[in-house]
Order: sequence, then C-alpha cells, then structure tokens
Amino acid sequence: GSRRPLVIRSRDVRLEGILVELADGGEHCYAPLMRPEGVMLNMSVRLPLHHGEVAIPGLVLSGDRQMVMFRAVGPALGAYGVENAMSDPRIELYKDGKMIAQSCDWCVCPDGGAAARMACGRVGAFPLPEDSLDAVIVKTLDPGAYTVMIKDEDGFSGAILFEMYTVPPY
Repeated sequence: GSRRPLVIRSRDVRLEGILVELADGGEHCYAPLMRPEGVMLNMSVRLPLHHGEVAIPGLVLSGDRQMVMFRAVGPALGAYGVENAMSDPRIELYKDGKMIAQSCDWCVCPDGGAAARMACGRVGAFPLPEDSLDAVIVKTLDPGAYTVMIKDEDGFSGAILFEMYTVPPY
C-alpha cells in the first residue's frame, strides 16, 4: 500500500503533544508523547517476553532533575483483552551499572503505592488494581544515562506493556 505522512494540527494551545500508534506484525509500538518544550512526557511499548528473556530499554535524561515513572504492566492487561499477559513483571533501574531501584509488586512498598498513585494521576495513566502484581518505580533522577531491565519475577513468558513517563511537578 501507499505510505503517507501523518500530520496532526491543533489550535488548542493546551495540546501537550501527540501519541502515534504503529503496528507491525501484530506488535504495537507507541511514539513518544512530547510537551511543547521538547520534554518527553510518555513512551510505551507492548512486547512479548519468552521464558527467561529480559527487555532492556535505556534512556538519557538531560536538563534538570526529573521525576520519572516506569511501569511494567502484565496482570492488569487482562482487563483490556490482552491474552497471555506476563503474570508477575519485575523492573530494575540501573545507573552506571548499579541497581538504584526495583519493583515487582507495585503497591507492596514502604509508601503502600502512594507515589505510584500520585504519578499515575498526574500523567493520566490508567490505574492499576490495588492487588495486582504489576511493577512501578517512581523516582526523581539526575541527568544522565539509565538502563531499565524488565523480566518476569519467576522467568515465565508473557506480554508486557512497558511505559516511561516524566511526571510534571504540581
């Protein structure tokens, strides 16, 4: 088929960006949602992980310190019709080869999931069930390069939705 560029225009000055979904072979990739000043607001990708596989996305932050939320959503995908979702995802965040944060059950943390709920509300992310085994990290990061590792806690297969958001300060 023919390919044409996608052009989106808006007179709404509150428009913070666009989200473009691309599909290839049944997999989905979402282009970053950007604020007008060029700061990434959101990036997400849905991918299958097979037995023992690990997804390793990276990111580079520049400018000032930023609060960032990372989500590895598996169990909650069932409510959206996704079959064979990962049952117990785990996220690990690394800087300079050292793990600086980790999560495997989002609301089993010292604050009981309060930071994740706050961040989800600020960025408009869909809520996670209180008892889900989805993984969330919310952390204020200095500029620099970071690596994220996503895997199943028990090494099982399944579909995962990985999301990164910059959380605006309110």
